[in-house]
Amino acid sequence: MLSTRRAFLRGLGAAAVALALPMPLTSLTSAKAAPVGPAPGPRAEAAGLAQAAEWTVAAPETPARRLFAPASGALFAAPPSQLWRSDDGGASWLPVTLPQLREPDAAIEVDPTDHRIVYVDTPTGLQRTDDDAATWTTVLPTDRRALRIAISPADPSVVYVVQASAASNELWLQRSRDRGASWETVEEQRQSPCGWSSLILAPHPSDSSRVFRTDGCYAGRDLGDDLKESRDYGATWQTAFKPKTAFPYAITGGSGAEPTRLYLAVNNDFRGGGSLLHTSSDDGATWAPILENTGGGTMTGSKQPNVTIGGVAYNPMVPGTVYVGLNSKSDPYKPVDAATVVATTDGGATWTPLGQPFPHQINDLKLGIDGQNLYVATASNVMRLALA
Repeated sequence: MLSTRRAFLRGLGAAAVALALPMPLTSLTSAKAAPVGPAPGPRAEAAGLAQAAEWTVAAPETPARRLFAPASGALFAAPPSQLWRSDDGGASWLPVTLPQLREPDAAIEVDPTDHRIVYVDTPTGLQRTDDDAATWTTVLPTDRRALRIAISPADPSVVYVVQASAASNELWLQRSRDRGASWETVEEQRQSPCGWSSLILAPHPSDSSRVFRTDGCYAGRDLGDDLKESRDYGATWQTAFKPKTAFPYAITGGSGAEPTRLYLAVNNDFRGGGSLLHTSSDDGATWAPILENTGGGTMTGSKQPNVTIGGVAYNPMVPGTVYVGLNSKSDPYKPVDAATVVATTDGGATWTPLGQPFPHQINDLKLGIDGQNLYVATASNVMRLALA
């Protein structure tokens, strides 16, 4: 049967210097890791060598919530109420002219195939630009708040929007198959005695009919949720993964040299603490853990910090090369006190810290389209690490 490989990040917040040491973070048990793709090449080996390199500030000194690296070029960072663009790998940045956003953390999505196309949530509904923000058009008039917007990399005419009512007690999943010219309500949830949240809305990168999703009406009694998958453009859904007392956070994979390889990050409920990264080599049929962080949690009595995952990225041409952003909290009621990025070039058999740790929370992680740079969005700025 499947066994596990576990990495215990002990004392992440207590000894930040230890995070920069070039040592494996994974201790093997009796488990066998899922096989991962072709043997790592020179670029994958460079990821292991990058531990001695230095992170540099790549974006304005402003908190960044998300990063976008569309295949057509350009790099985008999304601070609150803003969107910044770089055309030189983060060396310089210019603000993107946006319409008035619904709120500082309003949903923003850049077309993963064409950087000229951006969708944003505004007080009057969903707006889109097709011409590098020169003009904006309302494509979905509504007073509902967009929790997430997602565009299919396999067919960018397919767009999904998860919406919530002002009180967050109602939820709608909307779908367009013509780039926003028309919309269908795929699902509707009414008058729930809790608050709806959307954790994942991720179209499959190479199959336009598939989309992954995690959302729920969460209250204090909820200890976790499932990852759901649709293979018919959201018409029907099946459970793709059911973690124990954990919430799916991010999913990546599904393209490149090994299109059946997927990676799924889950964060345990804060009362239990910890997080896991799982991989599937068979397109989601089975999953195996390759990185586990234990400790923390408000109800465990653990003296260790609570280490959660803040971002995941991988190299689609060398699918055994994976990067994970980790956040550590010694006090569950205070901000993150240490964060770091760890990498594997062998599908999770060993893990190595990359560069120095960060003093602020990691919110997102992206590999540049040329595979030469890794970018991290933190609660204070965007950082860049040269991999080759």
